[in-house]
This record gives sequence, C-alpha cells and structure tokens, in this order.
Amino acid sequence: YVSVAGTADIGGGRNYITLDFGSKAARRIIIEGSVALCFDGVHVAAGDSVSLPTDLEPSLCLVLGDSFTAGTGTTNSRNGDSYAMVAGDLLGFDNFWLSAVGGTGYVNANSQYKLADRIVADIGRATAIGTVRKVFVAMGFNDFTLSGVQAEAASCFATIRTLLPAASVTVVLPWDVNAPLSPNADRAAVVSAINAAASGRGGFKVVDPLAL
Repeated sequence: YVSVAGTADIGGGRNYITLDFGSKAARRIIIEGSVALCFDGVHVAAGDSVSLPTDLEPSLCLVLGDSFTAGTGTTNSRNGDSYAMVAGDLLGFDNFWLSAVGGTGYVNANSQYKLADRIVADIGRATAIGTVRKVFVAMGFNDFTLSGVQAEAASCFATIRTLLPAASVTVVLPWDVNAPLSPNADRAAVVSAINAAASGRGGFKVVDPLAL
C-alpha cells in the first residue's frame, strides 16, 4: 500500500491523487471507488507506462443506474459502497463497472444524461476492455409520474441486446419510497411499463426488490 490509511480527495470537483511508491517497479494497481467517484484516467512520469495486466479477468459486469447505484447517501460499514459495489465483490467480478447518474431514469434526464443518452458510450468503453458477460439495469425510481417509460425502456433494452448479444441482463425494478407501506400508484405504473418493455426478451430477467 502507498498508505494503509487510504487516500482521500479534497472533496468536490476534479482532483488529482499522487501515488508515490518510492521506487520504480512493475506493479499491479487496483482502483476501487465509492459513492459518486468518477475515475478519469492516469498520468505517469516521462519514461513510465501503464497498461492492463495480462492476467486481468476479461469478463466484465456493467451496472446502469441512478443515485442508488452511485451510493449517494450511503452510510454503512463498507464506507459508502453502494449495493452495486457490494454485489461486485460477492459475485467475484474483477471488472465491475458502474454507470450511475443521480436523478436520472429511462425518461428523466434531470438536466444530465438519461439512460439512452449514455448507454452506447458506456457499452463501447466496456467492450474496448473485455467481454461484458453481465448487465444490471436499475432504473425507474426517478420516472415516477412521467409518461413514455415503456417506450424508452424498450429502446434501451433493444440497444443492450444489439450491442451485447450474449450478455445476461437483469432488470431491477425501482425501490419503493413508501416502504414498508404499500407501494403507491406511481411506482405501480412504472413497474408495469418496465415489465412490459422487458417481456419476451431472451436473456432478460426482471427482479423486484420488494419481493426479495
């Protein structure tokens, strides 16, 4: 370790973190983020280089979601890791990629990027590194009261299947803001739309977190 205490950024915006190992050597560096961290890349000194390890597991898992996937608001013993980061550890993927934009959904762009706006680029970046074997899509919470969810979800699911014809896809239905009380009508409408969009698609499975 560079430091057993860990390395933290200064909070907010873009930050550079300098890792000084004290000497030159071939090293395997693992980067794991939490909450809303975005990894932008690596800069190395003149004469140095960085590359993928030759023994890196080529199988990737891609998670497409909103703030729940990013881990926003998470306070637990895993230091802000979202359910998706925990799932990556438990499923044993060395490459577990999260595309999570808070406040977004199938329809809701929240002045940022709804799923359709980023899905092609996300898949392209992942397939440039390895084979995407598994995809989780956990959207819809931010689409409550909005129309057009089924059409948008169906379009995104079709894109996933076209670009990743062999991937297994699990669609996670939205969490319920009213839990443990009964779900409201807005959630029911979105759930119905997502189920309809996923219906009949080979390799797709729909999971309802309220039923687990």
